[in-house]
Amino acid sequence: MLTIFYGFTCSCLVKFPDLACWLARQYGFLVVHVAKYLCGIHYTIQGRDNIPSNNRFIIFSKHQSTWETLFLLYYFPHMSIILKKELLRIPFFGWGLKALRPIAIDRNAGRAALNALNQQGEERLKQGLCILCFLKGRVNRQVLSLTTKSAARC
Repeated sequence: MLTIFYGFTCSCLVKFPDLACWLARQYGFLVVHVAKYLCGIHYTIQGRDNIPSNNRFIIFSKHQSTWETLFLLYYFPHMSIILKKELLRIPFFGWGLKALRPIAIDRNAGRAALNALNQQGEERLKQGLCILCFLKGRVNRQVLSLTTKSAARC
């Protein structure tokens, strides 16, 4: 029910992306802290001093649960998520997600998807947003190297 409320409210704020991001951050804060007290999920942040203050960086994270998605949304308030465009079609959730200025990729587009990623990634970094990229499944060094090179072009 809470997701529907936040998704619907964020979708109404499409014209006000900073306000939508603030609201999404509050949602992340709420879920992370409820999980802490109700489920006993505790976390430790190491290397905080390595995070650039200018928000021009890319986060590579292995996607393991919904918790880290919401935590990263809470911890990095100005962020654009690279995601598959199909997620934007999910009622309420996708509508709210669209207000957060994601980089939606058509996975069937091949090279065009990579070009769109580079173009939109560069735009988001210029707007002062960091970029969150979830790595899927097992990632070998060659794939990570290619992903990093593509990200570096942004």
